[in-house]
Amino acid sequence: MQVASIFPTAIGIDTVNNLSPSEHKHLISYESHTIVNAGNKITENNYLLDDPELSNLKTVLESKLQKYFFEIFKTQSATPYITQSWLNFTYQKDFHHEHNHPNSFLSGVFYLHAVNNDKIFFHRHNESMFEFEPEEFNLFNSHKWWIPVKTNDVIFFPSRLNHEVGVNETEECRISLAFNTFVKGEFGSVKNLKRLKI
Repeated sequence: MQVASIFPTAIGIDTVNNLSPSEHKHLISYESHTIVNAGNKITENNYLLDDPELSNLKTVLESKLQKYFFEIFKTQSATPYITQSWLNFTYQKDFHHEHNHPNSFLSGVFYLHAVNNDKIFFHRHNESMFEFEPEEFNLFNSHKWWIPVKTNDVIFFPSRLNHEVGVNETEECRISLAFNTFVKGEFGSVKNLKRLKI
């Protein structure tokens, strides 16, 4: 029997290969300017990509974001752009709690330093009235799925999607740059009374 997958959740996976030494140094300098988050530490500055020193990185990330957006929505009438951005520092025994990103359309994570066997977990909340105990997990019956990541990877996903990072069992610090986005342009159909311009 053929089984079709309809209405899938699109996760974008790409790589940033052109981070300059000066950009890397600027980002790492924020390690001493962090606050405690639920399970790890984040930068006090949550508009990092507005720093002039990171303008090239912001351009690269927004270019990849726009490519991801177009692959999903197939429209040129609107453009996503980065709003907030911050660094996560996940030390040994730290983790990143399950959460999503309200007031954001799409979100992204750029892995400045991934640790051994690193991954990001995504959650799907139960939409069925019934739950069974599967003998084997797959994309249809799982409520949690992970994607492996490595240094210089960038992941894009819908902001409403719950996600988390497991406990860092290594002695290295896991460093990721997270960002939220919104969209500007024209949405919907005039004929169907759904037109919106932002």
